[in-house]
Formats: sequence, structure tokens, C-alpha cells
Amino acid sequence: MVDLKWFNANPNLNRTKKGTYWSLFNLFNRVSNQGHFWGFGILQIGRRHLFFIGSEGVSILFIGKS
Repeated sequence: MVDLKWFNANPNLNRTKKGTYWSLFNLFNRVSNQGHFWGFGILQIGRRHLFFIGSEGVSILFIGKS
């Protein structure tokens, strides 16, 4: 049986010459004592996304809460 209380699916994180991480997409779900966190993002650069929707908010064109 698969436990879906925690997963993080994304291709390998890549690093720019300046050391910033980036990824094409990120899909995650985590259920813990701190709460239930989930989200889907496209083109993650550092901690920002080109598009992100999840339990912590919405980000479009790297603007917004993510």
C-alpha cells in the first residue's frame, strides 16, 4: 500500500552558475502535526515559481506568495 501522507515529485534540482536551484516542476503533499501542505508548481527558481498553486497561496509570473 502506498502512503500518500508525504511525497515530493520533481525532476532533479539543477543549479545555475551562481548556485541558485531550479526545477521544471514540483508536486508535493505533506500531512503532519503542523498541518496539511500541498502544491503544484511549474518552473521553480530558488523559492519562486513561474506558476504555483497550493495550500500556501498562488504565484503567477514569480509574483505572489509561494
